[in-house]
Amino acid sequence: MTDYKSFVFTKVWKTVEKNSDDVPTGIIMAELVPRKNAQGVCPECDRKCATYDTATVPRRFEFVPLWNIPVCFLYKMRRVNCPTHGVVTEKVPWGDGKCTQTVERRQFLANWARRLSWKETAESFNTSPGKVYRAVKWIVDWGLKHRDLSGVTHIGVDEIHRGKGQKYMTLVYQLDGGDKRLLAVEKDREEKSLERFFDEFDAGTDGEAKRSLGIQFVCGDMWKPYLNV
Repeated sequence: MTDYKSFVFTKVWKTVEKNSDDVPTGIIMAELVPRKNAQGVCPECDRKCATYDTATVPRRFEFVPLWNIPVCFLYKMRRVNCPTHGVVTEKVPWGDGKCTQTVERRQFLANWARRLSWKETAESFNTSPGKVYRAVKWIVDWGLKHRDLSGVTHIGVDEIHRGKGQKYMTLVYQLDGGDKRLLAVEKDREEKSLERFFDEFDAGTDGEAKRSLGIQFVCGDMWKPYLNV
């Protein structure tokens, strides 16, 4: 859960704006300000630093809708003076970089995109397919960065047809006991497709520490490129 303890909601109101289809839409606005004496955080090293200056125009961040009414945060970003990284725009707990969506909003859209198509998700929550895509990508990138690949001893290798013509993807699954999950989706069904998986699987290891050496069982069909690998 996002930690907002260093910030205060000072005002909440409802306004009406036209959406991308030029249709008037109600929006809930929520204004945030830093707590008194609360220092901004450097985005590079997470160090609390003195404020250098504050923007005059607030940035808008999209939050999770309430009763399908869009909700936006308004916050005037500060720049902080970090002893190590100089003057930089502060890190805020509800967002990162120049993304206009809060962390909660991206999680919300990504979860719905598991049940609906990206287009249907966008239409249902008054947003664009591009923002749904970026939300899903953000979740996937986070998962890849934090996943644990240790202890994988049983894997399954399969292919799946996609689109029109002879277009395939290689899928690799973990099949250990209660730990069953998709490990990789690689382009095509060639030797290099499966080799890419093993390169990624062994990334950060060397010699006898390679994770692939711990694989005891492989379930797959008799497709020769896979057998060669």
